[in-house]
Amino acid sequence: MGHTLLCVLGLFLLNTLLYGHAEVSNRASLTLQPNWPQIFSGEKITLRCEIDGGGDTQWTYEWKPDKLNIPPRHSEYRINSVTRSHSGEYRCKGRKDSYSSTEWSNVIRLNVSPNKPKPTLTAHNAIIPVGGTVTLTCSVRGSADWKYYWFKRTSDSSVAQPIRDGVPDSISVSQGGLYHCRGGRGDPLFFTENSDKVTIQETVSNRASLTLQSNRPQIFSGETITLRCEIDGGGDNQWTYEWLSPGDSVTLNCEVEHPSAGWRFYWYKAVSDLSSYYSYELLPGSSNGTEQDSYIVHGQIHTAGYMCRAGRGDPVYYTDYSTPKFVWSGGQFVSVCPLKKQMLCN
Repeated sequence: MGHTLLCVLGLFLLNTLLYGHAEVSNRASLTLQPNWPQIFSGEKITLRCEIDGGGDTQWTYEWKPDKLNIPPRHSEYRINSVTRSHSGEYRCKGRKDSYSSTEWSNVIRLNVSPNKPKPTLTAHNAIIPVGGTVTLTCSVRGSADWKYYWFKRTSDSSVAQPIRDGVPDSISVSQGGLYHCRGGRGDPLFFTENSDKVTIQETVSNRASLTLQSNRPQIFSGETITLRCEIDGGGDNQWTYEWLSPGDSVTLNCEVEHPSAGWRFYWYKAVSDLSSYYSYELLPGSSNGTEQDSYIVHGQIHTAGYMCRAGRGDPVYYTDYSTPKFVWSGGQFVSVCPLKKQMLCN
């Protein structure tokens, strides 16, 4: 027994003489607070060195890289405004005395992005239905723990007003306007850049009614006509008006009275036909019907009439055609009523 103790003591003394220190069994553990996968320039972070089972020992600490210049009694390395120059690998160890220390801790790799992140703002719909809402979502890619701050403008020239502070990534809005968001996290708060703005339009309950000012059943090429847009229940509001320009897209909607399941929708355009009053030409992508009850006509450059009908079952049972709806374009007009073809005009 005595020989064994002498051998262990001899090895300890030999190690101390050769290398100047001895390692203790305690382990050093390095942590990053907050533990975010991505750090941005300007944020506050803390690296903390902890000794497992350190007890009441008065530890001193060594850090790598050596340039940190941290007082030896400090177990923390705090950076109040991190920069890209702080990127790199960090380790620490604890020292009991001049001759004994722990092994080096685990490595923390710090990667600091030099630029503030810019969140992405998306809207599940750009138009608020009457009495409804639209959901807006703000997100910062590849990082965590953000709360979001929301702003609204009534016009491009107005001042943005805060509407929500420090909320999760989605909100519902019921009013039209220009919206943007930004993210914030940490203490003190670190903010992202502002997102791009999205324009949300609100649908009011008033209905626009378009009338053709002409008491003639037929209109011929070269004649002058007037289209009048009136707002039902418009009151004293100062309305502005939008008219379709050549090339604008138009959304058609089709409904089945007493709706039930299984309907597919077929979309048609009124086409002049020498053998009849009008024929119905299926619109592209409509030959097998669409599950959606809406259809977008792209590049509307002529005034045209559109219809729909629904079908279901095998063989297909079809409803009647809908009443034709004419979409008036600000571009070249088609001849709505050729001679002897008045079916859609009366």
